[in-house]
Amino acid sequence: SRGLGDVYKRQDQIILCNSKMREVSKMLLGTKLQNYTMLHQAISEGNIREEIISMSSDGSVFAFPDGKVWMFQEYQLKDRELAGYRQAIALDVSEIYYNSERIKFNNEKLKTLNQQLEEMYEKIGERIRKQETLAMKMQVHDNFGRSLLTIRRILENKENTEDTLSINKQLDLLRQQVYILSLIHISEPTRQEAIS
Repeated sequence: SRGLGDVYKRQDQIILCNSKMREVSKMLLGTKLQNYTMLHQAISEGNIREEIISMSSDGSVFAFPDGKVWMFQEYQLKDRELAGYRQAIALDVSEIYYNSERIKFNNEKLKTLNQQLEEMYEKIGERIRKQETLAMKMQVHDNFGRSLLTIRRILENKENTEDTLSINKQLDLLRQQVYILSLIHISEPTRQEAIS
């Protein structure tokens, strides 16, 4: 399935061309390959049939109507005895091309999924923070209420030294609860900040 090794002479005459390259060249050009210039112009200048789609900026990869993707390459041969000869190669890169496209598509899907997960984690984190803040506020309010009830009971009884110590202890607890509430209030964004 791989078209390989067409060797051309300096004067544009085809010296050797295998059957796969003849077949691929005919599909590319729409006519039988007669000389090197025809193939070179097709590859480098885009002189190809309408149904063929150039897939690369350098014009060396083409998609054929049968779904195959072929890459063409040209080389000046280096050996001294082959000076002036060029070799053109066609390689079936369909599998590589389609796998690459599949990977690009999957990467885009993964990128979208990652964005959705980040947004979801952010929302979950925000919800957890709100629930924890609410639970903390409820706990502070409960403690606040208990302290006030205790102070009220103490005041309803006759004052003695022990009761004074209890009231001072309850007042200290109230101060702590007020301080905690002020911290919660400071750490919460204001409505305006939350909107912007």
